[in-house]
Amino acid sequence: NKLTAEDKWNVIMWMDHRASEETDFINAKPHSVLQYVGGKVSIEMQTPKLLWLKHNLPETWRRAGHFFDLPDFLTMKATGKLTRSLCSLVCKWTYVHDGTTQGWDKTFLTDIGLADLMQNNFAKIGADVLAPGEQCGIVSAAAAGLLGIPVGTPVATSLID
Repeated sequence: NKLTAEDKWNVIMWMDHRASEETDFINAKPHSVLQYVGGKVSIEMQTPKLLWLKHNLPETWRRAGHFFDLPDFLTMKATGKLTRSLCSLVCKWTYVHDGTTQGWDKTFLTDIGLADLMQNNFAKIGADVLAPGEQCGIVSAAAAGLLGIPVGTPVATSLID
């Protein structure tokens, strides 16, 4: 199966296991962020997939405006807002939220080769983070037409699974 940079192939599913080398590389780093994800990242998490994408489809990586997990993509499509779910980011993206610290760990991203995600206040992976259930926007006119939901209906921040 040939890799392409065609935009129509712009989804990497949770069950995609091509990032095994990237997963091993990240887990070999003795970084404190890993303590928040059970001591190691899973191949099904976003961080190794992002690193795989950067290594294997560099033109797609360069052109990408944003990277989403499905729940955040759906709220973005419904509202037009780029908010992210704290649940999704903590559980699948190595975002730190431990009661005293909340945010992306710059040292970790630099150490694993993803420092470019820090540009523009982490705009590609999420700078506006909301708690699950918190209103993230309202159904836009475009989404209302597609979904048959009234414009202005409140949309809540998502949960995973």
